[in-house]
Amino acid sequence: MPEKLQERCIAAPGLLAQIIVSKHCDRQPLYRQQQIYHKRHGGYLPRQSMARWVGMAAEWLRPIYRQIRTGVMAGGYMQVDETPIRFKSEAS
Repeated sequence: MPEKLQERCIAAPGLLAQIIVSKHCDRQPLYRQQQIYHKRHGGYLPRQSMARWVGMAAEWLRPIYRQIRTGVMAGGYMQVDETPIRFKSEAS
């Protein structure tokens, strides 16, 4: 594994996890997260810093991604679920 992510970043692991989950699972762009942190907590988190942290976390997790990908591709058979999901718009 590469050096500890925490040695290269001032953000706590919980904050990094929250930013990444909000961005990728909750579809909250970084500018919106910046607004939320400012309104709820009165703190200022620059989007550039959050983007850098997300990139550092992605690089740090790359060996795990590669290991999973190698295992999946070595299986000889891969199946995916292509069932379409319709999301309701917030306006409706």
